[in-house]
Amino acid sequence: MLPILLLVLGSCKEKSADPQNAVISTSELADYYLVAERTNTNQRLVVFYFTKDGDAVTASSHLQYALRVKEVNVENSIFSFDFDSDGKFVYTFELERDANGNLKLKSSSYSYSGGANELSFATIAKRTDAISFENDEFRTGSSPIKFGKDITSNASIIKWFDNGIYPFYMLGNVGFKTNNGQLFGAVVPSWKNISSPVMLVESEDEVLVSIKQ
Repeated sequence: MLPILLLVLGSCKEKSADPQNAVISTSELADYYLVAERTNTNQRLVVFYFTKDGDAVTASSHLQYALRVKEVNVENSIFSFDFDSDGKFVYTFELERDANGNLKLKSSSYSYSGGANELSFATIAKRTDAISFENDEFRTGSSPIKFGKDITSNASIIKWFDNGIYPFYMLGNVGFKTNNGQLFGAVVPSWKNISSPVMLVESEDEVLVSIKQ
């Protein structure tokens, strides 16, 4: 009789939650950032990172020469960002979870006035997975990109391979932009067919892939 009782009790045990099917909340975005490349001939790279303030989540969306900041909401696993708040330049990201419950992109798009998708690639990553770069050197082919400090002012600077020196500021811990906007970039754990961490740098309408040294 005892084995039967144990079997009945065991069958009533509550099943563990499935992390892959858990509802995606807006607040989770604060742990992530998004990087995408547009098919435009200029301002091709776009970076989104998120800040939580109480119950609200604010997205900062950077292009090379532009920035928009606004509150966002995830509804039915989708969030949209209307860049100029006029319904014309709209980013839409559909989220899902991997087997461990982490967020990943199911689909992504950027369209002008409801037209065709103009994103060539997009990725989402945890901010804790962004590699450091503030005092490091990267290389695009044989050309070095060095991040450091000005010895006089202690300002953050980039030594670019054109021999120029550019002051820059951080985009959270995931990217950077020079004060004049000439250089703009972000680090990602992987990109397109590259499975290792790289830095993306937009310069003169070209997105360069750089490897940490």
